[in-house]
Amino acid sequence: MQPRTIALWAAVAIAGALGALTRYVFSAWVARRWGNCAFPWGTWLVNILGAFVLGFAYAYTSERELPGVWQTAFTSGFIGAFTTFSTFNYEAWVMLSAANWGPGLLYLASSWLLGLAAVAAGTATARVFARAIAVAVTAALGLGVVRALAGRAPDGTRPPAVPRPPAASPGPAISRPPAIPDPPPPAAPGRPPVPRRPPQTRSGVTP
Repeated sequence: MQPRTIALWAAVAIAGALGALTRYVFSAWVARRWGNCAFPWGTWLVNILGAFVLGFAYAYTSERELPGVWQTAFTSGFIGAFTTFSTFNYEAWVMLSAANWGPGLLYLASSWLLGLAAVAAGTATARVFARAIAVAVTAALGLGVVRALAGRAPDGTRPPAVPRPPAASPGPAISRPPAIPDPPPPAAPGRPPVPRRPPQTRSGVTP
């Protein structure tokens, strides 16, 4: 068995498991929301949504070249497990066998007609989406080319760069004269010292 075949089987198996799990969670949510209704809203919504996604996937992959393994894994694996034709027929048979002709016939007709409309809507949406992406990519590439050619001359060459002026060199260092010390503060004014008299004896004679 070729490795390519093993990779394809593994991709389909993983995508199918994800699709089945998604359907179970979605159907359980719908059952909790509209569980008391006799109409099988869970299966009905799953099949309509799956028809839309399948139409989108086939149209989008036909517009853009994608690897076949991804296309097969998504369509046959995920969508194949997400939708359920067998449950649809079983629920319709249960309603018709119980003489619920109105809900049963409405279930059959709306599933077929709205399923076809969902496929058509998905195909149209995919084509519009692919064209929008192509326009966006073309505009981005064109903008890049315009920006690249904006600085070129008419002959296709880039104009010479304008030289920048040289930076001004610093001038010679200016020597400063030495600082002159401040004069000392003047002495505070006061009285002159009084000369002391020589000591005298009792007789008045100076020794």
